Amino acid sequence: MKLAPALICTSGLVAGLFAAATALAASSNRPEPLPKDAQRQVLGIWKLDNPSCTRALEQISNRFFIVARCRQPADIDGSTGIPLTRVSETSYKNFSGVVYEIDGEGHLLVKVGNEVFERGVPQKSLWPE
Repeated sequence: MKLAPALICTSGLVAGLFAAATALAASSNRPEPLPKDAQRQVLGIWKLDNPSCTRALEQISNRFFIVARCRQPADIDGSTGIPLTRVSETSYKNFSGVVYEIDGEGHLLVKVGNEVFERGVPQKSLWPE
C-alpha cells in the first residue's frame, strides 16, 4: 500500500509532536492529564503515611507516572500523574530527583538522595482502604 505524500508528512508530524511532548514532560514535574484507567498498566499500589491517600506506579505505553488518589481532598482522583524516568527495574525518579524505589519486600520508598522521607506499604485497591 502506497501512502499519499500528505499522509506521510502528517504521520511524521504527529510522531514528531509526540516525541517533543514526551521530552517536555520528562523535563517537568508538572502533573499531566492521564487517559482512563483501562488504558494504563498499574505496576504497584501503596498506602503512604497519610492513610487517606495512595500512590500508584502506572505505565502508559513507554512512559511511567506516579499517580495519587485521595479521599480528602477529593480532587486528587488519579486523573493526573507526575512523569517519571525509569532508573532500574525497581527505581524511578522525577525531574527534580525524587526517587520512587520499590524495596525487596515490595514497599515504596520515596527518597531524596539517600534519605527516605516517605514509605508506602503495598495494597490491592487503587483507593485507600
